[in-house]
Amino acid sequence: MHSTSSDRESIFGGYEGRLLGLISLATLSGNGAQLLLPPLLPEIINDLAISSTAAGIGLSLMWIFTAAFHYPGGRFSDVLTRKSLLIPSIGIMLSGLLFILIFTNSIGFFIGIIILGIGAGIYTPVAFAQLSDLYIRRRGLALGVNTASLNLGGFFGAIIAVVSLQFFTWRQAFIPLIFTLLIVMILLHYYNDSSYSYSGINLDLTSSIRRLIQTKKIRWALLATVCFGFVWQGILSFYPVFMQAEKGISVTLSGILFGGIFLIGTVVTPVAGRVGDNWGYLYVGVLSTVLTGLGLFFIITFSTFKPLILGTFILALGLSSFWPAMNTYLLSSFPMKNMGGDYGATRTIFIIAESAGPLYIGIMGDYSTFNLGFSTLLISLVISLGIILFLIKFHGEV
Repeated sequence: MHSTSSDRESIFGGYEGRLLGLISLATLSGNGAQLLLPPLLPEIINDLAISSTAAGIGLSLMWIFTAAFHYPGGRFSDVLTRKSLLIPSIGIMLSGLLFILIFTNSIGFFIGIIILGIGAGIYTPVAFAQLSDLYIRRRGLALGVNTASLNLGGFFGAIIAVVSLQFFTWRQAFIPLIFTLLIVMILLHYYNDSSYSYSGINLDLTSSIRRLIQTKKIRWALLATVCFGFVWQGILSFYPVFMQAEKGISVTLSGILFGGIFLIGTVVTPVAGRVGDNWGYLYVGVLSTVLTGLGLFFIITFSTFKPLILGTFILALGLSSFWPAMNTYLLSSFPMKNMGGDYGATRTIFIIAESAGPLYIGIMGDYSTFNLGFSTLLISLVISLGIILFLIKFHGEV
């Protein structure tokens, strides 16, 4: 067995680097599949004959189930082994994508994205905990690399969506992700040298909730992530629809712009993690929140192409730099032996809260305008920024 963290903590080689690469590829394909849905959403709405509100409910349900399974995933991986949850969670995400591909009605679609959400819910805290086991000194960088793969998945997903909508059907966009997840699942089984264990399972949710409630800085940081996450989910779930409905941008161009957000994020996230390691995670949180607000202001206010590109670029910088910093800040606050469970519990809380974002924007699109819906997200950003500044000023946290 390998130690929890070697002296090298290699990013690109050795045992740690190999697992980081495979986990990042699983993140790209599995969690990236969730981000493939927004550029496909206009066609899904037309094909399944559902409203924007119904589509928002579907996406919210996916994220709610993702949240609901974060704590069991993290907690079970603390009690058992990371491998015991990592491999099955990838298999569940794979099953959800197969369900979406095979069943052609709206019920099948909703069931498929719920299964995908369950798998992603188990997978994410286990993947973060596995990487935290492997990396100590370079943890922010390693988590940034994994988050960058999520952004890369969003970018490739947008490209796949554009190609599929032009030459195939929206369902066939999931086929490359299905094959990738299958290959990664086999390789992780082979290369991860820990064993499988499924005995002595106890959720022990009460102790995790107690630790979160009793720790003031975690309470405030969790509230900041909830407010930012509400904005993150609302924007990304309906960005292509917003661009088409409010700005008159074509399906292809809105998909390319959406993919550009994640392409920029691929570069920004590891840098943000590294900057957080050296200068402070909360300082990165402040900068990312300000950039997100500025980018959102641009795309709300302007309708010509150049300002929309500039606004999308600034928005991408903000959206992609927040999570590697704040995730590492939270992980560093938990005891090592309970890291998976405690992090899973926090993600359960803030993802359930932020999953209201797609539902909110969907309702605003049906009964008012997407532009007004996006505008009101600025309120949540201001709250998030205020909380992070409060942590820095009054608690001396960075």
